Amino acid sequence: MPETIPNNYLATLQHKKYECLIGLLLGIFYLALYQYNIIISIWASLPLFLLGIPHGAIETQERIAHIPGLHYTFLYIIFGILVFCSWLLSPHYTLALFLILSAYHFGQSEKHYPLIGLWVVSGSMLLYPTETLSVFSYLTGENLNTKELQTAGRLIAGTVATLLMVQIAVKRKESARALILIFLIFLLPPVSAVAVYFFIFHSLGEMAKTADQHNRAPLNILKLYTPAGIPALVGGMVGIYFFSINLITIFILSGLAVSFIVPHMCPVEKLTKNLV
Repeated sequence: MPETIPNNYLATLQHKKYECLIGLLLGIFYLALYQYNIIISIWASLPLFLLGIPHGAIETQERIAHIPGLHYTFLYIIFGILVFCSWLLSPHYTLALFLILSAYHFGQSEKHYPLIGLWVVSGSMLLYPTETLSVFSYLTGENLNTKELQTAGRLIAGTVATLLMVQIAVKRKESARALILIFLIFLLPPVSAVAVYFFIFHSLGEMAKTADQHNRAPLNILKLYTPAGIPALVGGMVGIYFFSINLITIFILSGLAVSFIVPHMCPVEKLTKNLV
């Protein structure tokens, strides 16, 4: 019988085929919703963040997704606790670290244009500087909406956009996708922009690769995500519900989210490479 493993790219190819179209349609929807009601547009963006959670609740060794092992899970939890303590002590510095790691992490998943990672976390500063910094202020409970940060954010975003345009002109690889991402991040308000990229372009892409690695067998994929991915998704939903009924503050909810995400963006699996 012919080997089936080398033909394991169907899900990834299907994702690449439709991600830009879906991203554009969602972008139009969220932009229209933002014009209608800002608060509703933010709440409507949360499902995209939640649906993208399971993609990170796995352990990757030698580029192959596994069910998280005990050593990996233990280190992940310890790392998360340290990040949460950092959030409690200094939320603005922890947020800065989170944004830097996010830019790096997203950039790693971009084959031709790693700078897209930095564009995702900074691009909204060009058109929505006040709104972007207001979101950061709301999450941390500190006033970060200053002229100095607005100027710095615009400078970073403008520089990144310029460099990306130059790279696209020189490389000419997947240029349409890159231009669409620049367009979407520039036009969409900050929360919706990151939500659309995170779920459609990043999380679904990673989940498609994982599906291909496991021959797109539904039972295998379910087994992979059940131990950590599904509980993490449910935990995120519970956290948002608790916030909606005032059982926890946005500061605590944000700290929990950051403490859960940061270990995923750091190479924790390298510490457990020989323990799978």
